[in-house]
Amino acid sequence: MRKIYLLLFLCFSMSVVTAWPGYMPEHNRNSFFASDVIQPVDVTVCNGASTSTIIFTSNFPGTTFSWTNNNTSIGLGASGSGDIAAFTATNATTAPVVATITVTPSDGVTNGTPATFTITVNPTPTVNNVTNQAVCRNSTTTAVNFTGSVAGTSYSWTNNNPAIGLAASGTGNIGAFTATNTTNAPITGIVTATPVTGSGGSGGSFAYIPNFNSNNVSVINTATNTLVTTVTVGSNPYGVSVSPDGGRVYITNNFSNDVSVINTVTNAVVATVAVGSRPYGISVSPDGSKVYVANFQSNNVSVINTATSTVAATVAVGASVLGISVSPDGSRVYVTNSSSSNVTVINTASNTVEATIAVGSNPRGIIVSPDGSKVYVANISSNNVSVINTATNAVEATITVGQFPSGVSVSPNGSRVYVANSGSSNNVSVINTATNAVETTI
Repeated sequence: MRKIYLLLFLCFSMSVVTAWPGYMPEHNRNSFFASDVIQPVDVTVCNGASTSTIIFTSNFPGTTFSWTNNNTSIGLGASGSGDIAAFTATNATTAPVVATITVTPSDGVTNGTPATFTITVNPTPTVNNVTNQAVCRNSTTTAVNFTGSVAGTSYSWTNNNPAIGLAASGTGNIGAFTATNTTNAPITGIVTATPVTGSGGSGGSFAYIPNFNSNNVSVINTATNTLVTTVTVGSNPYGVSVSPDGGRVYITNNFSNDVSVINTVTNAVVATVAVGSRPYGISVSPDGSKVYVANFQSNNVSVINTATSTVAATVAVGASVLGISVSPDGSRVYVTNSSSSNVTVINTASNTVEATIAVGSNPRGIIVSPDGSKVYVANISSNNVSVINTATNAVEATITVGQFPSGVSVSPNGSRVYVANSGSSNNVSVINTATNAVETTI
């Protein structure tokens, strides 16, 4: 009986010990509980724009967050807990306003190391009125220099009548040009200027970089080479194209089969347009009225009306569409069909295919020359570039480049073509367009 009693006592004693699972000496408690906050990204928005929800994360499940804001003039309260809900940013001044947010993580017992980030609210940019001009045919106009109240403002503009001798759109100031008029009556061009502020009022030059695996777009200020903000878009963003006036950026989302439309003033998505299956390449027409999207899996091109953000037409092309480029006059769209190893030429007036041109094996990147006379096609499997004469819709030259050429771009004056070789050569071929020969490799 003593042995049985002893066993019962031991069982009771063990149950007493396990009844204190949360107990530990005071000096060990801080090592058991842990919390942190993953560094938040700085945010830049414009006055009157709505921010995105700022979500705080931690490496430790169950972490809670509290935060403080040192500048409530931006439209955000002085403190709070949890994530920061979307709010309307405010800035009544003519200079950027910066608020520093301090986020403190907690595990419910102790606080972790705080992290700080900033929210910058840019002022509303303005443009001063410009004096109208009346000139005679073949006369030189006076250059137009745009000004406004916010330092660092940049300007984009559109012209509703290129017949006066001025392009349909542009950025920055308007240089003097020779006025034209082929009629016997006065003609008028109405120029509309749009002011845009950049990060910290430092300018309006930005790069929009789609991040395929993180489902967002990084906005980089090219003047300072700093990240301005990150814009959440669809699944697996790939292609990017900018409207002529710089007001919109269009992103193809490869897995969600749609296009995100980003307002570059607010850096917010203002529309999402469903297109074909697995969109890759994208190109905006020179007048900004249409966006052309290459749909890889559905073997077609979606034509988006930018005024309504809807698909106005769908054009069947070759197999496995990848690259796409619009001619400078907007009359033609050129599409690479990677599986059928050819280029489709679309007439934009009728949205019909007017030619199919055989090129190298597995064409990818494509670009039209600034004067519209040539089209350059990077053929990834044949390691060369096809040069298409747009007057004849025929290949007039084939240029050997590096291994697996995929991307292609042309200089503004059309004198050089740059080809990215993605294979083991890991270099860029520079083509002299006058000789159709590689003049150097970088």
